[in-house]
Amino acid sequence: MIAADPGRPQTLAMGQTARSNKVSALAIFCMLTFGWTWGLWAIIMLLPGLQSAVKTALMLASAFGPSLAGLVTVTVFDGVPGLKRWLLRCLFWRLGWGWFAIAALVPLFAMAIALGLHAALGGIVPASPAAGHLWLSVLIVVQIFVLGGPLGEEFGWRGYALPVLSRHIGWRGASIALGVVWAIWHLPLFWMAGTSQATLPMLPFLAGTIALSVLFARLAVNTRFSVLPAICLHGAINAGSWAIPVTPQGGGDQQAYLIVTGILLLAALGCLIKSGPVAATDGVERQRLQGCARLVRRIGKSGQVIHEGQRGTLHASVLRSKHRRKHRTLPPAARQRRRSCCKMQKHRSCPHRPISKRWLHSWPPFGTT
Repeated sequence: MIAADPGRPQTLAMGQTARSNKVSALAIFCMLTFGWTWGLWAIIMLLPGLQSAVKTALMLASAFGPSLAGLVTVTVFDGVPGLKRWLLRCLFWRLGWGWFAIAALVPLFAMAIALGLHAALGGIVPASPAAGHLWLSVLIVVQIFVLGGPLGEEFGWRGYALPVLSRHIGWRGASIALGVVWAIWHLPLFWMAGTSQATLPMLPFLAGTIALSVLFARLAVNTRFSVLPAICLHGAINAGSWAIPVTPQGGGDQQAYLIVTGILLLAALGCLIKSGPVAATDGVERQRLQGCARLVRRIGKSGQVIHEGQRGTLHASVLRSKHRRKHRTLPPAARQRRRSCCKMQKHRSCPHRPISKRWLHSWPPFGTT
């Protein structure tokens, strides 16, 4: 007769409690996000006599709803130590220049291609507002990055909500679910005069927002849920849509915008179909490695991802420690053979052979498994 493990019910109860806490935290995050942003938008809509400076200040403040909600939620549920870990993961920058180049340039190329197709199909290409105004364009782009959507939204959507949802339903399901929430969050802007959404068709905008959420999620998974590439991508989209005239102005031709939306949908479909890395749900390996502080510190400094598996991203040193534990259970002769195989890394068929750095930095970086 096998005795029952007295620690197992307690472990299951602790896991269920942690899972319920995450769901509660996510619900509170959504309530804070919508309450802050929609509350400020309601003030603007219900009080049309406000001065323009007050309206501008309220609009700028409303854009920071998701990031503020993520900051408050992490602080309340995880405390100051959890907040520090969250900020370290969000601001992790040792990712390689390729990811930042993709985030900054791919949206501009997509908009330029859409504008070229629009012109080839007989559409009229309006003049760019950035033409002949170099320094003004630089100031507007800086304002978009600092006071616009990138800083105000990404710490909440991709910094907090996406990792939490990815733990429960995977990054693909999380990207679609978060895209629906993100699209609903933008809905009041369609009835607010002076916003860019007021001149856009609603259904293509909502579909494009969900597609963008998939692209953002794929970028976040490949960059360990760092917020910096997402900020760069969000800023490039907002600044590019201002500099490259693909959005209809004053109810004009919508052909270029529909072409951009089609490109986004095709790219999102490709990201969903293409095999990719398994998300390290919270993006921080420190929570999985509680036994060795020196090992955890080495992971935090190097940030080098050697293996992607079901248990999240692992460092090479972690793999070696796992191999040593496996070797102890083998007979001495087999143990020595396997040690030499792993040490020399000669045989490609060896299951313990670490993945090479050359494979890690292959181009393009999408689909690293």
